[in-house]
Amino acid sequence: MRLKVLIIDDDPIILVLHKSITVRSGLCTEPLSFQNGKAALDYLRKESSAEEKYLLLLDIHMPIMNGWEFLDTIKSSALWEQIKVILISSSIDARDHEKAKQYSQVIRYIEKPLRFDICPQLQSIVSDHF
Repeated sequence: MRLKVLIIDDDPIILVLHKSITVRSGLCTEPLSFQNGKAALDYLRKESSAEEKYLLLLDIHMPIMNGWEFLDTIKSSALWEQIKVILISSSIDARDHEKAKQYSQVIRYIEKPLRFDICPQLQSIVSDHF
């Protein structure tokens, strides 16, 4: 199994931070970054292959296509089974936490920012779900 990590967030500082953390922690050597859900969706539609699995570190509140719209769009696609999602959001709204539970591919909800110390836990969670 080949795992690709996609970091999807509209904040360029968060993209750099999360990329650095995923590389330094060993979660992924070459994560890809996207500033909105549409850009990530376009990439997946064009570049995905059946041999790969995708871990998405997905923000909720973004322009063009937010995290919820992204999840709703891929829910009905063939990619759904190849994708696991960790929502990483600044939202502490309990409704967002509850809504995340409606998507079977969402395996964790983390409040921003991603921290280096939880990456080993994420590796274990990802392994359990793929």
